[in-house]
Amino acid sequence: MFCGCGPGPADGGDDGNRDTDTDTDTDGGTTLPTYSTPIQICINEVMTDNSGSLMVDGDWPDWIELHNPTSEEQSLDGWLVHDQSDTVQRLDATSTIPAGGFLVLYASELDLPGHLPFKLNSEGDVVTVVRPDASFIEVSVPQSATDWAFARETDCCVGECWIAELWGTPGETNVIVE
Repeated sequence: MFCGCGPGPADGGDDGNRDTDTDTDTDGGTTLPTYSTPIQICINEVMTDNSGSLMVDGDWPDWIELHNPTSEEQSLDGWLVHDQSDTVQRLDATSTIPAGGFLVLYASELDLPGHLPFKLNSEGDVVTVVRPDASFIEVSVPQSATDWAFARETDCCVGECWIAELWGTPGETNVIVE
């Protein structure tokens, strides 16, 4: 199996895959997020060895593509992204995914907007996206050939719908190469 995919809580409880509202804690009025409506953001495509498929800011960064299959824009403010390294990036209010759209995050180690402070390992890596409530989406990415992505079949955000190789389609619907 290639991935521990799909949203899930860090503690193994209910799936935690919900949109946020605010609520008041019983111990003194602290505002905490609560989750009421389903949300289905997924890691849709990962390229761990980009040397010619996508140039960004003068670099050929590895990249992680997130997909929002819902009919509403989703904010990733406060979400965390990391790989097997100890380096973590907190996303801010500028990190949104339009309805039915995509967000590409560049794993380049460059200190620029949209870039992550780590690179991915082409020998295999684990990409994790963590929500503020500690629920997460995690994908184990196998070793990949240069300029080939590990991706979901045509933006399938549920189940084990991964294909091992796909010519990268960052920010677009996945296209299976036969």
